[in-house]
Amino acid sequence: MKDHFQLRVAGLLFALTLQACGGGGGGDPAATPTPSPSPTPSPAPTEVTTATADAIALMAADSLAAHELTAGLGSNEEARLLAMVAIAAHDAANRAKPHAETYLGGATDPTADANSAAARAAHDVLTAELPDQLALLDTRLAAIAATVADGSAETAGDALGASVALAMRAERANDGVAAALTKLYLPEQSFVTQTPPNYGYRPNAGEFKRVPVPDSTQSPPYGYPAPAYVGWGSVKPFALTSGSQFRAAPPYGAANIAAAIQTPGFLADYKEAKCKGVSASPTVRGTPVVDCSAAQKRTADEAEIAYFWRESSPKTWGLIAANVNAAKSLAGWERLRLGALMYTAMNDALIASYDSKYTYNFWRPLTAVHFIYLFRAAESLEDWRPFDPVTPATPDYTSAHAAAGGAAEIVLANFFGDATAFSVTSSTSPVANKARSFTSFSQAAVENGRSRVFVGYHFNEAVNAGLTQGRSVASYTLANRLRVLP
Repeated sequence: MKDHFQLRVAGLLFALTLQACGGGGGGDPAATPTPSPSPTPSPAPTEVTTATADAIALMAADSLAAHELTAGLGSNEEARLLAMVAIAAHDAANRAKPHAETYLGGATDPTADANSAAARAAHDVLTAELPDQLALLDTRLAAIAATVADGSAETAGDALGASVALAMRAERANDGVAAALTKLYLPEQSFVTQTPPNYGYRPNAGEFKRVPVPDSTQSPPYGYPAPAYVGWGSVKPFALTSGSQFRAAPPYGAANIAAAIQTPGFLADYKEAKCKGVSASPTVRGTPVVDCSAAQKRTADEAEIAYFWRESSPKTWGLIAANVNAAKSLAGWERLRLGALMYTAMNDALIASYDSKYTYNFWRPLTAVHFIYLFRAAESLEDWRPFDPVTPATPDYTSAHAAAGGAAEIVLANFFGDATAFSVTSSTSPVANKARSFTSFSQAAVENGRSRVFVGYHFNEAVNAGLTQGRSVASYTLANRLRVLP
């Protein structure tokens, strides 16, 4: 019985095998269709990681720092470059895995790895703008690529990133930077004398003029660099419609700058600038230059603030963003978006500030102290020097430094909330590696602005107007660019 059962099972299995193969017993093969192979599922779009986003930010910061060891860039050029890099990385990542609007447009490619795309886009913009840093940039790109699995997604991402970088470079090829850097300042005043205290270029009432800076080739040792960034207010913004979109109101609400220096507001700022922004030496060639009460003088903390914030705005606020990112849980794509929006707003705030600067041509404290006696009988001639002896060769109003800080403040607050505590160091701090701590982004932005009074660069009116200007630019940028998709 057992043997008979086993034979029946074996026969059944044999018959089923023949049927499955379409053979045996004269069966018709066409009667049993062959199953179609299952389609290969499309790979899910990859997410850019926080590690990749942070590595891209560090790649940009380090290559810029290395470049500036031999060929410095001003804050304006830094902000423009960092905006280009951050936007390119953001766009490439979002064309692989969409989360937010892109700046440049273009079709999505879900087969592309977002990490490869973002890294390649940032790398290619940087190598085009900083060709001397090719070796460093190639090394950093290879390190990011090593974290991505080899295959078609990596290849597609690399190609996508390269195309985005080309599009970004084309977008900014004729943005007006070259013309801005060569435009001459008009009106230009005539040279008076090298003999202090009434020396240099004589201004009209309230008008910016070339300012003296230490120069060992001169005798007395003063040089007079030509006014800088004269056409920067006409550079093409990234988000604004034009540099004049958020032009500041006239300084001190006066009809013109000659009237502005007669207002109570200016006179209060003038006294403050002389007392808070004066050179650390209490005398120049043995002659007291400022009569200030103890309460009016710069404090030790204000002196530290003055030099702490002398570092370029894109560097300081970029480090603030990195420090806060390290303590928060933003996703990789959110970090890329934050960088793109922050540097876009800072770049455009600087353009807006320079539009105002060369619209009003208002004098800085260094010029005012030396020449105000010509226009106000109550003032005397003083040989005054600022805390930092090298006053920037641009008009006072508005403070570009304050504008950039106000822009960064608003973007960071949009992502993390204003009441976010953080600490940050500065390469220009008078105390090496000493961090300053803040309870909010707005607190830091206000201190950043006030530092320009303490260092002797600006009147407080210029600081307040710049801060307002930057905040307005950033609010507009957030409302109109790189918005999160529904």
